[in-house]
Amino acid sequence: MEQVVALTAIAFLANKIIELLKYLRAKDWNAAFTLATIEVSGVIVMLIAAAAKVTETLVLPGTSEPIGTLDTASVVLLGLVMTSLSSTIYDFKKAIDGGDSAKQPPLLTGSTDAI
Repeated sequence: MEQVVALTAIAFLANKIIELLKYLRAKDWNAAFTLATIEVSGVIVMLIAAAAKVTETLVLPGTSEPIGTLDTASVVLLGLVMTSLSSTIYDFKKAIDGGDSAKQPPLLTGSTDAI
């Protein structure tokens, strides 16, 4: 079961990487910057969580060891995977929210429309 969870999470990460490339190709700078910022923040948060005493013994779904014992590459991968999964869930919520009640302002200001 852990392997299925891990492989599914990695597939979500691959999907978000492709999404980022599409935004860059379309020159949608706000969407690309927002997605990259989300991923970087996930890595930073996971690195802090792995080093913090309060969460160092936390075992995440799809892993068998506490995050405090994982090597840096594993913690970075977990950060990317966790934010990719949460971003995918947010995209799903946004897709079914016909009234756009969860709309947020853009991260970049000024004209960032795709060309």
